Amino acid sequence: MSRAERAMKSVSVKLVVLAENTAQGEGLLGEHGLSVWIETPEARVLFDTGQGLALPHNAAALGIDLSRADAIVLSHGHHDHTGGLPHVLRTACAARLFLHPSALASRFSRREGVSREIGMPLPSRQAVERCRTPVAWTTGPREVADGLFVTGPIPRRSGFEDVGGAFFLDAAWTVPDPIEDDQAMWLTTDSGTIVLFGCAHAGVINTLGFIREQTGGQPVRFVLGGMHLEAASDDRVSRTIEALNAAGVQAIWPCHCTGTAATGRFLSAFGHRCHPCAVGTVVSLGGIGVPGETSKLGPAGSSRAPAVQPSRPDAASGCLSAWDAERLGGGLSDPTPCRSSGSGPSPAPPSGRR
Repeated sequence: MSRAERAMKSVSVKLVVLAENTAQGEGLLGEHGLSVWIETPEARVLFDTGQGLALPHNAAALGIDLSRADAIVLSHGHHDHTGGLPHVLRTACAARLFLHPSALASRFSRREGVSREIGMPLPSRQAVERCRTPVAWTTGPREVADGLFVTGPIPRRSGFEDVGGAFFLDAAWTVPDPIEDDQAMWLTTDSGTIVLFGCAHAGVINTLGFIREQTGGQPVRFVLGGMHLEAASDDRVSRTIEALNAAGVQAIWPCHCTGTAATGRFLSAFGHRCHPCAVGTVVSLGGIGVPGETSKLGPAGSSRAPAVQPSRPDAASGCLSAWDAERLGGGLSDPTPCRSSGSGPSPAPPSGRR
């Protein structure tokens, strides 16, 4: 049975934005980065970890227990997606980590003539090397949980989508960084596919095309994540919008590195189908692909795209009702290290990269 055939079924999924550049709701923190909690009836998966400051605080404020994570998936090795990894690995003792070997490489950016180190922070790299559960090195598509997949490396076929900026593998800017570790996630149902981007350095069009190949051409119904279109030309943004429409997208949540101009273009093109996506955003998609409703996505029995359900930090939701510096400080302290019964640190990545 093919990957697509095994995954096609009726599912419900909840997505909670735990780290993003902006935050909605009192007591939540924004930071440049991304982290999304994915919850299905079968599994709980953390997609990226932000820079590390906001994740533990926001997770506690939004009632997300990170220790219950079954898996952690890293979209690529930049610091704003991997900085919270040490905390998560200590907290979610049994979670399996999915990443491409090149995520451990040293990375640099060039902006206004200044070189900045932007790779995975040293504590995060050390956490990967000491991980007590076997690391899943994503050199190709992998199933993370029942019906939930990560792409692994994405072929670059569009011919005009670059990585979205001046990225290099050395501080002297002599070796361009193709960001070969960039990967996305998808959940396939019998009505279409849900896609999550980290930064889409491989290109939105390349990524959607590759995922549709893996799913037998299934339409992509929902898209959430960063698309790294901050420096993109008008033509590239226009082609991206065309590709999203051609894929069958019914709702989109652009965030993080998508950029203000591109987000404005999405709002113009998609109207009410384009939603804000700050920390605190909760997207609940219930009964996707219910038999007899194969053309209708969103809540069961409804043909409308699902509305964003922002979590409000109040007593009723169990979230912070006000800024609490003492509690924030406590939320950032290191938890008790896991005492895993694992056999020891994970082996080195297949490529041996560091």
